[in-house]
Amino acid sequence: GFILDYAILAEEKQIPVLCIGTELEKTSHREADWRKVISQIRKVYSGKLIYAANFTEFEQIEFWDDLDYIGVQAYFPLSENHNPNLEELKEGWKKPISRMEKMVRKFKKPIVFTEIGYCNTVDAAIEPWVWPNERMEVEFSEEVQALCYQAFFETVWKKDWLGGVFFWKWYPERHGREPDFTPQGKAAESVMTHYFLGEVL
Repeated sequence: GFILDYAILAEEKQIPVLCIGTELEKTSHREADWRKVISQIRKVYSGKLIYAANFTEFEQIEFWDDLDYIGVQAYFPLSENHNPNLEELKEGWKKPISRMEKMVRKFKKPIVFTEIGYCNTVDAAIEPWVWPNERMEVEFSEEVQALCYQAFFETVWKKDWLGGVFFWKWYPERHGREPDFTPQGKAAESVMTHYFLGEVL
């Protein structure tokens, strides 16, 4: 299929990691088919492989042992409230962390957050995956977005099984659409800067 074209391209360009699919939840139970695809990719590509599973899907997948990383689209709900505080958000990570650690123990693979992000709205932690267009009536809050980032860095980021993180979303040129997932020019950006540089807020 078309993924082999990307695998060949990734090999030519010496791309270190290739994501073989994203949130294909209706197909990820087809273990034998996925293992066949992975085996074909390995014939033409020598880098590391990952699949980006939705947070509702990653525990059902049985072919993680054929990949190099467990990929998680980490939009776990962290709170049931508007304007949650930091402690509440950190508490909200406890169950997801426990679920992920079971997978790490079972498959002996590191987890990479292939996607994680929060809107700059008061409800950002309730259903983090909800698209900005559906939040137009919701009050903005740079603070809640920044606290969601801080809760991530103070919990999951410290785990030795976390192999990396991709934040959604960073634009080449900042635009003015609000609300939005991007931390650019917002309080969340300085939280990210501090922790990526190894500083503590």
